[in-house]
Amino acid sequence: MKFNGFFKKFGVCALSAALCVSAFASCGKDDGSGEKIDGNTDIAEVKSEQVKDEAAWKAAFDVTKFANFTMKEVDTQTKESATDVRGITYKYAGDKVYYSTYENDRDHESERHDVYFAKTNDVWAAYGINFEEGVQTTESEYDMENHPEYEYIVSGKMGVTPIEQLAEMATFDKVKYDETAKGYLYEVEGQGTATIKIANGLFAGYMMKQEDGSEAQGKTEYVIKVSYYDIGSTSVVLPEKMGKHADDKKDDTKDDAKDDDKKEDEKKPSIVLTADTDFGALESEKVDAEGWAKAFNAASYSNFTASCTALNVLQKATATSGYLQVDQAVTKLKLYFYKNEDGKYMGISGGEVMEMPTNDTHYMRDGKPLAMNYSCICPDFSEFFAKFTYDETKKSYVYEGEGLRTNAYYGTSGSYADYVKAELKIVNGLVAYVSTEDTNKNKLATKFFDFGVTAVDLPEISK
Repeated sequence: MKFNGFFKKFGVCALSAALCVSAFASCGKDDGSGEKIDGNTDIAEVKSEQVKDEAAWKAAFDVTKFANFTMKEVDTQTKESATDVRGITYKYAGDKVYYSTYENDRDHESERHDVYFAKTNDVWAAYGINFEEGVQTTESEYDMENHPEYEYIVSGKMGVTPIEQLAEMATFDKVKYDETAKGYLYEVEGQGTATIKIANGLFAGYMMKQEDGSEAQGKTEYVIKVSYYDIGSTSVVLPEKMGKHADDKKDDTKDDAKDDDKKEDEKKPSIVLTADTDFGALESEKVDAEGWAKAFNAASYSNFTASCTALNVLQKATATSGYLQVDQAVTKLKLYFYKNEDGKYMGISGGEVMEMPTNDTHYMRDGKPLAMNYSCICPDFSEFFAKFTYDETKKSYVYEGEGLRTNAYYGTSGSYADYVKAELKIVNGLVAYVSTEDTNKNKLATKFFDFGVTAVDLPEISK
């Protein structure tokens, strides 16, 4: 089990922040220390201000006030005195953005991935720097549009959208101020209690804690802490080596080379993949880092079918609908999903239609139902291009090592797994086959086929 907050996850998790402290500082403020919050602040120790009424509570979540801020999230999982830590630092300053994720757990070296985004003359550029055990390992420019959260990051929605979601759920009549917790308590259905903090009249963060397991098996404690600071004063300092933006480069030679490569790719015949394809005989294409990122970009998969026979899971997805069938001894499911005329995702199960909550990380990923996402029954290896090598004998990309941690296959326990072995094949620029073995000796394989011709027949109840 991995503890989930009530905000939509992006890679690790994405939340939000605020603006205009000076103009908004006294709105609805009855109490509180007005203490300074920064990157070293433990949000659990911050004493929340108490707002005087519903209007002041709504004002604290007014997204028009969120335009420049820093957000920090730290997720910890502790069992038997060993703690795994994951986190995000997100700085939004309009035409410059900083997005950093890090991981430090008991079984792996600590890793940090920093991405800088900058806009000049309406053209965005991006630059990435990677660290292991605190030591810089690589840095380079890359195609930011292949970053899975590119639009969400550079638009500021990574901060604004979750604030809107929280405002809809944690309304004033559903929260209660608690002196001991130093904040407003809000019951999150099925996940426990969140403590929400207000500072300077604005949402300043929250903390959640939950335990799982038994005394006999050993309990695991999950804690999420999120804080917002430098509101209205956040700035992003770009790396010295960050190159000029695309419109300043005027690199005609590079552009011509890309055009030639594109023309060559267009000449290559596509391989038709079906359920009857001999996936063992397929030869994987060789790709560069950009091609790898595209192969694992959820936006590249708009119409496909996937199957994992070991789990008895079948998945179908189109641009507007999805189907997930699980036929296991304990779990038997037939779930349908579709996008209605209002742009909302709806789910159908057992003859009932329901709106899919955007914060439901069990069934939602990258802003759409999991059944419509390629990573439903396929690990997202987008960040591990350097870890794989091309095996000329197998005609596949292969990995074998201490483990790559990413999402688990749907239908297995938990929401992530550590894969010690992996083999995958990229065909027509997309993942066609992937097989893995994790640290628990689970061996699974997924095949992708019927690209562009998959259809989902929705039950009549959806029409």
